[in-house]
This record gives sequence, structure tokens and C-alpha cells, in this order.
Amino acid sequence: MTTCAAIYRVAGDAGADLYSEFEGVDLTDKSVSMTVRYETGGELNKDAVIDDATAGTFHFVWAVGDLVEGVHRLEYTLVDGTSIRRYPSDSTLALVVRAQV
Repeated sequence: MTTCAAIYRVAGDAGADLYSEFEGVDLTDKSVSMTVRYETGGELNKDAVIDDATAGTFHFVWAVGDLVEGVHRLEYTLVDGTSIRRYPSDSTLALVVRAQV
């Protein structure tokens, strides 16, 4: 059975930032990025701002135009030298963006 976690935002917003953590992972000398695959096609790639490398915490800053209405797939990429890991690896992470009211 596949689980799906969801992150909710509003179309056209440039906030709130998306804060995340790789629990138990030291991000020192590593990089983290995010890929949003829009349901209508195309994708958005963003590099993370590392908040506390040893604690594994980081965030992404939304820009105007990043959040478009729809249900999109979201994936994190962790790069450690030549090793590349994608998260989540066994489930789906959805970015659900609703229209502004």
C-alpha cells in the first residue's frame, strides 16, 4: 500500500516557506534540492537553505509564480559527493495548491 503525505499552499503565494528535516541525517558537506512536478507538465527545481546541518533541518523559499493551482508531485534530492538519494523513496509526497479566494 502506498501512503501519501500532503503539503497545502495557496496559488500565487510566496510563503510560507517549506521547512523540512531529514531526521538523523547530518547535512554537513551535502546539498538538498526539491523538484515539484506540476500536474499540467513542467517542473520546478529549488535548492534548499540549510538551517542546521547537524540537525538535518532545511527549508525552501517560495517565489511568486512557484505555487500554481493543482495537485503536484514533490520530491527531495540529497547529494553527498557522488551519492544521490531521492525522498520519499517508498511513498508519494503531494503539493496541493488551491486557488486564491
